[in-house]
Amino acid sequence: MRVTITEAVITDLQRETRTRVLDLWDDAVRGLVLRLLPSGRATWSVRAWTSSGSRTSIKLGEHPALRVVDARRQALIQLGAVQQGRDPVGERRAARDARRAASAAITVENALADWQRARIYTVEDAWSRTYASRVASALRVHIPQRLRGQPLRDVRRETWTGLLAKVAREKPGAGAFLYTAVSSWLGYAEAMGWIETHPLPRRGRKLIAPHVTPRTRVLDDHEWLAVWRAAEREPPKLRAFTRLLLLTACRVSEVADISTGEIVADGAIWVIPGERTKNGREHIVPFEALAQAELRLVWPKDTGQIGDAWRLLGRSPGSGFTGNGKLLRRLVEASGVQHWTWHDLRRTARTGLTYLKVPEPDAEAALNHVSGKGKLVATYDQSGPSASALTALRVWQGYVADVVEGRRQPGDAEAQYRAALPEHLRYRSRPKIEMKKKAKPGRPARSGKKVADSFSREDANEDTAEAIGSD
Repeated sequence: MRVTITEAVITDLQRETRTRVLDLWDDAVRGLVLRLLPSGRATWSVRAWTSSGSRTSIKLGEHPALRVVDARRQALIQLGAVQQGRDPVGERRAARDARRAASAAITVENALADWQRARIYTVEDAWSRTYASRVASALRVHIPQRLRGQPLRDVRRETWTGLLAKVAREKPGAGAFLYTAVSSWLGYAEAMGWIETHPLPRRGRKLIAPHVTPRTRVLDDHEWLAVWRAAEREPPKLRAFTRLLLLTACRVSEVADISTGEIVADGAIWVIPGERTKNGREHIVPFEALAQAELRLVWPKDTGQIGDAWRLLGRSPGSGFTGNGKLLRRLVEASGVQHWTWHDLRRTARTGLTYLKVPEPDAEAALNHVSGKGKLVATYDQSGPSASALTALRVWQGYVADVVEGRRQPGDAEAQYRAALPEHLRYRSRPKIEMKKKAKPGRPARSGKKVADSFSREDANEDTAEAIGSD
């Protein structure tokens, strides 16, 4: 049907009930067509002959989003391109095929690397160095090399769900953390156009890799003292790593990467910069006599050109301590203390601060927690680390020194704390610790072999990432 198309004509025709498609050819611009569908939709297109003699139909858009006057303007532009020998439809098709080819060429390895760079260097909500290291460790351990080389677009849903479910069965904490990382990465890949849709099912976490219950393991004084003494058999750097974790209540990555430039006041103060802490806030830790003694044993005679960047506990000056999983297994065997992880030492110190009657805000500050601060206070109060954190950690380190050197009996702080409570609060149940056999990724657990709970360099949700595994 040929007619001079106007808004009024379109409105009248759309009111009519029809069962067939109706094409309106515009008299004002030859080749401009409005197709009216039985459903009520109206779409614009331009039909013309290309220089090669083939007929082409160029889609412009839908009415009423594209009004008559705008449709005519776009039609004239497209007709001009056809008269110049171009084929707009062919160009669009070629561009689409090029995008698909580029997407197909993006491998899992390249997509993972691009995503991690984007999350580290993004302007808003960038990852901390600690969290970035944790993600990289989880991906390196659990995503097999054969999968990394495949085009991302070719990897099917069942591959991802099977991989995540397998990790979650072997190490529930690692599986939950890996699910979070992979889901975020695939969402990024979908936004970038590398895949058509997000392959993980909606609400699939509960079925595939549910969150695990946070650990509550605390070593009593007899247990941490046994670990302290077992560390005596280790080389100086490994011994210092173990003992500093207990004395400072810091995270594994913070102690592992301690450097000479962070030690000030003649070895009495350790300043952890914000880029190395989980919450991005600078943390100041005191070093009392026991900590200073461990520090002296690993202090280099000459830092040379490396200077303040010399890392005290690594195999080389430029790297931090690694291999804490193997060290933990040796300490478990040597001390006889079972079913504990590195992060349990941090929880042990926090519980000990309560036994020593340190006020809760001061004890939380000692662990560099900001949970006690509201968002507004945290934004406006930029006074830096609290002096009460130094005091609290000095109290804890003093108590550890008293127990280690025999001036106080193990369990003395807890006994005094409970004795001061009302009688009905003096008693507490001891949680039953069930032994679970663990296996490294890709290896079945050996029957009869005792393996401590997961070992890792970092924690996702503090404890969860301990299941990632790092040797």
